[in-house]
Amino acid sequence: MRLSTFILTNIEPITQEWENFARSIFPTDMVNIKILRDHAEEMLKEIAEDLQQRQSKSEQIVKSKGQKLPEDEESAAEIHGTARLAEGLDISEMVSEYRALRASVIKLWGRTVNNMQATDFDDLVRFNEAIDEAVCESVTSYTQAKEQETRLLENMLSASSDLSYILDTNGQILYINKKISNLYEKSGSKISGKPVYHFAMPPTAEIQTQLEQIIKTKKQCRGEFTLKTPSEADYYFEYLYAPVFDENGKIEAISATSRDITERHITQSKIWKNANYDYLTGLANRHLFHDRLAQAFKHARRTSKLLALLFIDLDDFKKVNDDLGHDAGDRLLKQAATRIKTCVRATDTVARIGGDEFTVILTDVDDEKQAKLVAEKICTQLKKPFKIKKNTICLAGSIGIAYNLQDGTDPDTLLKNADKAMYEAKQEGRCRISFND
Repeated sequence: MRLSTFILTNIEPITQEWENFARSIFPTDMVNIKILRDHAEEMLKEIAEDLQQRQSKSEQIVKSKGQKLPEDEESAAEIHGTARLAEGLDISEMVSEYRALRASVIKLWGRTVNNMQATDFDDLVRFNEAIDEAVCESVTSYTQAKEQETRLLENMLSASSDLSYILDTNGQILYINKKISNLYEKSGSKISGKPVYHFAMPPTAEIQTQLEQIIKTKKQCRGEFTLKTPSEADYYFEYLYAPVFDENGKIEAISATSRDITERHITQSKIWKNANYDYLTGLANRHLFHDRLAQAFKHARRTSKLLALLFIDLDDFKKVNDDLGHDAGDRLLKQAATRIKTCVRATDTVARIGGDEFTVILTDVDDEKQAKLVAEKICTQLKKPFKIKKNTICLAGSIGIAYNLQDGTDPDTLLKNADKAMYEAKQEGRCRISFND
């Protein structure tokens, strides 16, 4: 019996062998028996048809190399290769299917042929050539589909404004998209293979902790980080790290996506600043002052350190507004704020709580004398002439001082006592300092 006739007559037992093998490499819930049999039957029919046709010398040469004739249409093997990619098989698994198909045909045919004739050997050679051609076609279509899939994915990731990258479980960069290349002004080949810690996406300690956590819990994690680029620009990102599992459920890589939230961060910072800082002087406003005072009060209680609150009011400021206008008054307030800030430490808080009223929160004060020295420095600075629109303005400040340990048991009482001391200083004359006893 010619091999072609045998194949067409015995498609059922051959495809059953194919099915049994396919079940061994597919997960049970992914096996579609109809699709498996359709692929096998179509390829067997094509091979049988090929065996029945005479071949020219040139066709024999092409076929002997496992190549497809140029005029041939898309074959069942090509369709099979593309389908296997979609079904998640790798090339080695797909090629092993052809080995099983080859073995099934030869084994079953061998049982029916007692004495091999020359034509039988010719059929066997051509059958093996046909299988080789089918393998080549499947691998080619699989590879082309994979390359297209990769190109589409790369184009999608490149078009995205997000930073997309893949890490191995040790934090080495396996892949980056074009956005990262542009951001760091380096090609992917110069970044891939390097530790992600080198690029601070996010900072080293945080990445290490997150990777360890993902590997331990097998769950994704989120966070935010700041990135300084080679051009010294600051960018703000939120990131999502997710585990990538192999077929055995083991983490083989980490998929990472970082989204630029710089604009959102800037907007939120502006909103927070507007809510907490005085628009004119840039000092803390009344809202932030109360928050800082509450925190300072708690700190003083924990450390048993002295907390001093200075309440400052500019003397004769109303006259500046009346004589020179509110624009001149605003300029004077800005200059006064700058002078007051020069008299205190960076850890102290200077606030404008309204009009020409300022406060200073002095933390970790050693004794009452220290607060008095600061108040005297402020008085000295405020007595210096101000230059406003070619006008020389002389004024001063009245300062009231209150301490937490003897003047109040809560922030509101401390503020009232400092305010009361400031009015007592005003009653005594210009540029006075008064303590609430």
